[in-house]
Amino acid sequence: MTVIIGLEHENHVYMGGDSISLSGWSKAPIAGEKVFKRSFKSGILSRDFIFGFAGSPRAAQLVEYRLQPPVISDAADTDAYMRTDFIDAVRTCFRNGGLLTTENGQEKGHPFLVGYRGSLYFVGSDFSVEDYQRGFFCIGAGDDVATGAMAALSDLPPEARILKALQVTGDLCAAVCEPYYVEVV
Repeated sequence: MTVIIGLEHENHVYMGGDSISLSGWSKAPIAGEKVFKRSFKSGILSRDFIFGFAGSPRAAQLVEYRLQPPVISDAADTDAYMRTDFIDAVRTCFRNGGLLTTENGQEKGHPFLVGYRGSLYFVGSDFSVEDYQRGFFCIGAGDDVATGAMAALSDLPPEARILKALQVTGDLCAAVCEPYYVEVV
């Protein structure tokens, strides 16, 4: 139970989240973050990603510590890369980590947000990769409230917008709790 907010702004991706885990009726602050940055290197090429997870902590742990997507050149098509090479690496990571399930012959993973090269993407449980034209996306138990808050707060700078939207969501959704934080790549 959580909320993660991602926002594209001036070739950067901002992402914020809360810091709570729920078990039944009990709230517990978590030690790790639901939003984190990773750099992947291959030779002299290095690329920075930002990830945000709601739901399975195991999915976040696998991506944070095991995911090894291929690094692409500056000239490569980012959207094509995210929908093919990157998502193939995620599927392999989830499969090797014991997190991938099969339902009616279709592999299922865990949804998350990822920012790369100034673009924000939503990865669905069916491994579809979507980018939305409104420039932001929210996932988790508080996603509807956060989406409304983000739309209403469009006049604020990116980090302030996300923090205020997180605060509003926490005020209205019992499954979202401070402290709130924002990362950017």
